[in-house]
Amino acid sequence: MNEPANDNALPYTLHRGEALAVLASMPSESVDAVIADPPYGIDFQSSWTIGPRRKPKIANDLRPFIWFAPEIARVLKPGGGALVFTRYDVEADFRRALQLAGLTVKGQVIFDKVGHGMGDLTGDVAPQHENIIFATKGRFRWPGQRLKSVVRFPRVPPSQLVHPNEKPVALLEHLVDHLCPAGGVVLDPFAGSGTTGVAALKTGRRFIGIEMVPEIYEIADARLLALLPQDPTRLFEHRFAPESGDVPGRVT
Repeated sequence: MNEPANDNALPYTLHRGEALAVLASMPSESVDAVIADPPYGIDFQSSWTIGPRRKPKIANDLRPFIWFAPEIARVLKPGGGALVFTRYDVEADFRRALQLAGLTVKGQVIFDKVGHGMGDLTGDVAPQHENIIFATKGRFRWPGQRLKSVVRFPRVPPSQLVHPNEKPVALLEHLVDHLCPAGGVVLDPFAGSGTTGVAALKTGRRFIGIEMVPEIYEIADARLLALLPQDPTRLFEHRFAPESGDVPGRVT
């Protein structure tokens, strides 16, 4: 990874690399909130498109990717919170991993996607929701209103997907706004197309993201750069004041 010439210019850091390696390089107790959408371990490949337009399989998705749990527990500040997307059949694996890492699993949020997905069209229920585990490090207090256990946002239409597991920006704005204090730092160790980062910047937070797939990383980077004004040092100048003055910058 090459450091940019001016690493104080932007309110986000986007790492291109493997999540565990990048997390290991991060300082302990350095982020206020974590929102993660790890590989569920279901060898997923989207069936919304076929042929050359079909989205590739998710990387590292042969088994539940639980090994990030100790690292997010380490980098979270005391009193910080984490929201981890999962699915009903592997949720127990992620809950146990978070608990073994020292976090306290406090509850569950149901993301109602309004429209249902495909799956087994003749022998299973139509999947319309995802589970989100809520875990904390020590005594957590909501910075504003308490997050409700059911959130309802329309999923991204298949024709607009740039990542097979892309979440709607409105959902992530809602989660970031409830979980992270104003001006705080949100970490997404599986950044994908950058939706969490977009939500963080749009709600006045700073963002650290990690993405290992080069093509997806470029999409995320472009989405985040598109939010910046011509003079990025003035971004959010009236919305937050970093404690040390060190605003994260791009890492490529």
